[in-house]
Amino acid sequence: MSSNNFFLKLKQLCIIPYYCLINKISSQKKIVSTIALLLLFAQVFSQTKTPTGYTVKLHLQSTAGTNGSVVTYNAAKGLYYTIIAGNADYPIDVFDANGNWKTYIDAGQDMRGLWYNTATNSLEGNNTDGDLYSWGLDSKGLPGNNPKSLYKNVPVQNLQCVDYNFNGMIYQYYEGMVYSTSATKPGKMKKIELAIASGEIENFSKYTMGYTGMAGYEIVLFNAETQSAAFFNKKGKFVNAVKLPEDAPAWSAFRFSYCNNMAWLYDADKRTWYGYKVF
Repeated sequence: MSSNNFFLKLKQLCIIPYYCLINKISSQKKIVSTIALLLLFAQVFSQTKTPTGYTVKLHLQSTAGTNGSVVTYNAAKGLYYTIIAGNADYPIDVFDANGNWKTYIDAGQDMRGLWYNTATNSLEGNNTDGDLYSWGLDSKGLPGNNPKSLYKNVPVQNLQCVDYNFNGMIYQYYEGMVYSTSATKPGKMKKIELAIASGEIENFSKYTMGYTGMAGYEIVLFNAETQSAAFFNKKGKFVNAVKLPEDAPAWSAFRFSYCNNMAWLYDADKRTWYGYKVF
């Protein structure tokens, strides 16, 4: 065998096993990547839960107003706060973590949205004119009267209940679009178009939305037609819908909220919020 043929044969003996090894490693990587993707996919869709009944109910002791608009939660004190839309004399009710009523105050503004701000340890919200207000909390987490004005003329759509994402952004829903801006320096609204067919927009509860803080499930609306909580990611893509119990109260405007991993629906006749665990 000539030296040239010898080295050619040696090259083939070396390259062929190397090529096979590389292909084997590449195939294994693809299998591992596919398995990881499937596990991630399964994990994402196993995050939501379908409730068979309510977890907590909040029965308002105040008597003014009809349209419950928001439930928010103070985890540090284990307190829920609710608000009724429609008049400055309508109440903010306070409940403990088990749903026991504690007290209420007059809101002092015709409020729509309400959230607990962990950074300032205060309640904040928006009124019908697009102004933001705050209520200081005492050592027990109870709000005082006379809300403080934070910002005027935030560009809020008519009657919208604004929500907050704990990173200083506020959100509102209006006719298939979600709008957001800074809560500390409100300015031009950014828009997120939700993947909702134009003929189905009317099925979703007007004026209200929730910001969940769950990655991939950031935005939640209530579909009154299908009695379900509909989840979208922060780019507006529809992710999943969680069917709520048939006996859950359903309404096409206001009366829906989200906090503490629960979707909340309000029964105006019973003056009661019902919280359904969806995460």
